[in-house]
Amino acid sequence: MNVAIGHNELVRLRDTLSAEALAELRDSRLLDRAREALRMHDAPRALSLAQAALLLDADDARALYLIGMACLRMGQRADALAAFERALLEDPHYWVSAVELAKLHAEAGDVATARGYLALLTGEPDVPCDVLHAVAKYVTS
Repeated sequence: MNVAIGHNELVRLRDTLSAEALAELRDSRLLDRAREALRMHDAPRALSLAQAALLLDADDARALYLIGMACLRMGQRADALAAFERALLEDPHYWVSAVELAKLHAEAGDVATARGYLALLTGEPDVPCDVLHAVAKYVTS
């Protein structure tokens, strides 16, 4: 399943929805429901909800991050990487995506890229110290 939906495709799809359908989507708190689905170990539902959130905002780093997490849980590593990378492109300060990218690249043996994401994290003032230490340990182990 390819979750890397392009911005133009999302805009086209959003434009086909009625105002009522869009209002219903906005009112449904899609990202909260996607997070809850992940907590309940329902990755396919989380993926669907996060993708629906992209209909409302095709550049939403939070939705892209949740897509990445759902893909990880479903074993779709390439799609997860693509979602995390796009989330970081949309919001370079959304550091949780950099954490996941560092871990994925370290797991794949690409230590140089993992260290690059760790360097990004080091420059972010909002990253908790324990997260930095955990990622550094993960990348260097």
